[in-house]
Amino acid sequence: MDRDFSKSNWFFALILAIFFSILTLKTATNVTFPYINLDEQGHISYALYLSQAKDWFPELNQIRIYDFAQKQWSNEFNFINHPPLAYHLLNFFSDIDPPKPENRFVSVAFFSLGFWALLFGLHKTSMFSNLGLLAVTAFCILLKIHLFSATFTNDSIAFVGGAIVFLGTVMLWNKPSVVAATHISFALGGGGLVLCLAAKLNVAVLVGFYLLVSFVLFAWQENKVCRHVSKLLLVSLGLLCFLAALPYASFLLEFGSPAPNTAGQIKMLVDNFDGKRLDLGLYLFFSLKGALENAGPDAFITYTIFAGTTVITAIIRAIRPSAGFVAVSLQNIAIATLSATAFTFAVHIGFSYQRHLEYGWQPELYPRYYFPLLGPYLLLFFSSLAKLGPLRAFAQIGCSTPKQET
Repeated sequence: MDRDFSKSNWFFALILAIFFSILTLKTATNVTFPYINLDEQGHISYALYLSQAKDWFPELNQIRIYDFAQKQWSNEFNFINHPPLAYHLLNFFSDIDPPKPENRFVSVAFFSLGFWALLFGLHKTSMFSNLGLLAVTAFCILLKIHLFSATFTNDSIAFVGGAIVFLGTVMLWNKPSVVAATHISFALGGGGLVLCLAAKLNVAVLVGFYLLVSFVLFAWQENKVCRHVSKLLLVSLGLLCFLAALPYASFLLEFGSPAPNTAGQIKMLVDNFDGKRLDLGLYLFFSLKGALENAGPDAFITYTIFAGTTVITAIIRAIRPSAGFVAVSLQNIAIATLSATAFTFAVHIGFSYQRHLEYGWQPELYPRYYFPLLGPYLLLFFSSLAKLGPLRAFAQIGCSTPKQET
């Protein structure tokens, strides 16, 4: 029997997102500005340059690092090599000139919006009670998501884009036979992908691949519904994604890569490294360890357990779906999530290890690069816990009862 959602659930998700926002703002007030470990100086320097130069698409090798101590531009090249679209969006909602700690608020707001979309997507799966959503929020705090959200960065745009895509795919599988719901799902998916493309390449690859696999599976399984999807909507979304992807084509023509090694990038890669090269296994270990140190000494254990459990669960769900366990197709979400993560991680490793061999750089495998798919990861992670005795309280009542065929 299908279960309708209580009207209070979406509101409770909003309350939790507000709580997350307050916690993040409190964290932001205790973090030195600019926060070096998350490259805040580079991000805010990029946004400040765009604001002052009034340049829509700047030459990356012209952007410098802003010296906060001297309150003037330094002679050091900026190491940020992302497209300008996300920074234009952050500038639109914030007075970046002069740079000040309050500039973080717009980034925090985007993260909070993404967190609400993430919780609402989880709510729409029917797997989570209000207590379950509270458990998800507590777990995200354990993962130190609020720490990563407390600085000015284009990751905020990537995060909200990925969360919107997740919400769209949940709605896609929730009511696959309703054309109107399919249009909303496609619009959310395409709109979220545009934000990811505007933010950074690795997120565009991760979320784009997840969305592509989801749409292919949907088209294969719900062919009748797809015949009635508006062609104008599809063309419009395709055009928006094409426009958002144009900066990468420009980078490819100018630098030979959509993730260019600019002058600032190369300086960052070679500075403070003794030239020692590691075998791939050691490189992976030390890179992940170094990348997680920003979140504290316990983060390595926490993320290892989270990642390991999620991967194992995703493999099981992809092979052996649980009929009626949730309102959406966990099998399809698992297949899309595994495919996107495996593909992106393989590309990520190949790219980063090549740069390590060439320049000696190590800390490249930051978990925050995968935060835009935090929704599917949390869904799969908690689906492995929802059937365990004491943890059934976190699940929507009746969600583990298979639907009766009529």
